[in-house]
Amino acid sequence: MRKAYLLLLVFLLGFGCFEERVFPSDRTEQILTSETEDLDDDGLFDYAVYTFNPVNIDDAGVRIQRQITVSTKTSATYTSINPDLTDVDLVNAYQNLDEFSKSFEQLPEDWDMAWVGTCCDLHAHPKDGLRIAKANGSRCTHAYIISNLGANKILEELRYCNDGADFYYNYLIDKFKLNNYWFEPALAVQSAEFKTTIQN
Repeated sequence: MRKAYLLLLVFLLGFGCFEERVFPSDRTEQILTSETEDLDDDGLFDYAVYTFNPVNIDDAGVRIQRQITVSTKTSATYTSINPDLTDVDLVNAYQNLDEFSKSFEQLPEDWDMAWVGTCCDLHAHPKDGLRIAKANGSRCTHAYIISNLGANKILEELRYCNDGADFYYNYLIDKFKLNNYWFEPALAVQSAEFKTTIQN
């Protein structure tokens, strides 16, 4: 028994105790390196690894370095969604994609966010001949797109999200002066019956 205590004492003195701690985010953290991987060679990255610079957390000399991995899904097959889809369903899906493309193609090269869907009877009024309108706020959060450019602008700020998604996106749009657009007509409506978020 003495031998076991002696070995434990030697271990603790030699290596110390292991402790798991949770540290708050630090606004001095900056992205140090980013690595992207395109697994299917479609020109869009499938995942990215962002490494932040090391930071001191407290006066005890604790130093940490965060690493965040972001994955993206860029393609899917119909059968993975519902194996019982009919030809009519596929035609409708392609028509929706065509409608999406008509609006998407009008976005400028420097767009950051675009709101594809709507709710609560929220609508934009594009200029003649356009299907998009520049806006200063979000429009529900069930159908929207973010460009790589926009994602890079807001990535670090997402660590401090402490509000509802609709409100938080309004904050991001204002803080970073995002190039933000609404699709009109909207292609996904939460409910045509409800006119307010309380009803929804």
